[in-house]
Amino acid sequence: MVPLDLLLKESDFVTLHCDLNPTSFHLIDDAALALMRPAAHLVNTSRGPVVDEAALARALAGRRLAGAALDVFEVEPLPGESPLRALDNCLLAPHNANCGRAARARVHESTIANLLSALREAG
Repeated sequence: MVPLDLLLKESDFVTLHCDLNPTSFHLIDDAALALMRPAAHLVNTSRGPVVDEAALARALAGRRLAGAALDVFEVEPLPGESPLRALDNCLLAPHNANCGRAARARVHESTIANLLSALREAG
């Protein structure tokens, strides 16, 4: 593992996959974004409040960051007046990985299989 500041300074792509807790709230803020390369991209598929969206919008608008892709937002759904909506270097998508019929079926089948396995082990 490397320290976060080194990771931000040296990465072309930073993808976030953490939970939301007091230490990850606005983990990516003005200071963190200032460490990133102007050619870097940020991807957040974890939890919306991990990224300070106002700071991200400023970095993207000022071209201090090449791009961002988000499928989670500080406020869900993303408000219509969010400055992120107007930026050509920001990709916004719904967070719906399990919305398809096949994906939902796999989740339910896996849950049932895990439950049955635990019941068999419990005897």
